[in-house]
Amino acid sequence: MEKKIKYGKKLEVLEVLEKVHSAGTGLDVCLNSMHLDAVLFAKSEDECVKSQHEERYKLFYKKYLEGVDRIKLLHAELLVKSRLLKAINQDKEVHNLMTNVISVQRKFINKVPVSIPIDSQNSKALLGLASCEFGNENNRECSKYRNYLYNSLGI
Repeated sequence: MEKKIKYGKKLEVLEVLEKVHSAGTGLDVCLNSMHLDAVLFAKSEDECVKSQHEERYKLFYKKYLEGVDRIKLLHAELLVKSRLLKAINQDKEVHNLMTNVISVQRKFINKVPVSIPIDSQNSKALLGLASCEFGNENNRECSKYRNYLYNSLGI
């Protein structure tokens, strides 16, 4: 019975981790789209085309902000489930891996300003830099945690 409980808790953590990873990837996609629209906006001389890029930029920025709210809720869920798993298994590595996943995503979220006007000179550089770094770090830390859980499950 104890084995089934541990197995079930690991699966619960794995499920939430996948949601956290997916939400982080969604933030990355939004910022890549914003970056592309900012670059195309800056290069375009046609006001109609500029307006289209500005609208898409605003849409993806809104989606980014919604994604930030969602990921914060998922962080809380991952924190609770990981702490429970840590207590059941008496395994500090679970806590370290969970902390790394959340830290990478929070660091990224904190880097992006609350408001980034499309005509801002620094928006192109900031978005390009943050997005590249984040995608790689997010994948790496989530993969470490996922692989640890898979190995402990015997998968």
